[in-house]
Amino acid sequence: MTDAPAQLRADTDRQRARPARRVGALMLAVVVALLALAPAARAADRFDRAFHWSGYRWVVRSTQKPGSPGHNRWGDSRSNVRVRSDKTLRLDIFAGRSVEVIGPPTGYGRYRWVVKTNLSTIDPFRVAAFFVDGMDGEQDVEFSRWGHPELTATGTWVTWRERTRLGFGPFGVSSAVPYTLDIDWRPATTRFTVRDATGARLLDTTHRSSRPGRHTAPRMSYWVYPGLGTNLSTFTSATVHPPVIVQSFSYRRLRR
Repeated sequence: MTDAPAQLRADTDRQRARPARRVGALMLAVVVALLALAPAARAADRFDRAFHWSGYRWVVRSTQKPGSPGHNRWGDSRSNVRVRSDKTLRLDIFAGRSVEVIGPPTGYGRYRWVVKTNLSTIDPFRVAAFFVDGMDGEQDVEFSRWGHPELTATGTWVTWRERTRLGFGPFGVSSAVPYTLDIDWRPATTRFTVRDATGARLLDTTHRSSRPGRHTAPRMSYWVYPGLGTNLSTFTSATVHPPVIVQSFSYRRLRR
């Protein structure tokens, strides 16, 4: 005869284990996605267009052939990126071309973006990224579901040494905009913080990081994640994507 309380405990343990396994599987999927999108050489890139915004000069990436991350084509038209009349920056995936802009060469310091778009419900196959990139390191705050509609934590922080991922973690994102994103890159460590309009800290973590090396600069991108396995994007060049609006950017050196 089966002991009823023992059987009940076993059934309860199995029920509790299912969500944990589900979350673990989703996090594994995100890790795989991030590894597949590790920083890579961009030899075919062009930077023919430049503009001034938030006190800095920015250049716009463009490619003729698909490039990393995500095998995207990158466009530099005004439909991809432009400064609006209210001085905010509009980033758009337009006519099948994603967008990436690169700021001035800087170095260690605090990089701050204020983002007006609600990214708590971002489409599973879109990625909005705010990051600092050098020859030997990269620090990212990204918003995506990496092809999984059921993923509720749409924020991700990542730190890279060249193509090696040193650290990664998800975080939940509220709908209270604007968000203030800080990447504090110091020798040996990087601190990632994200606050929403109420002042709530959605993210506050510090992790060891590599030296940035030469050509360290802030970047922003808005692009299509193609998906993996059976979770594949169905976007076409005719898909109309909602824009990402960035209110401002600032940089300042930090005491070591």
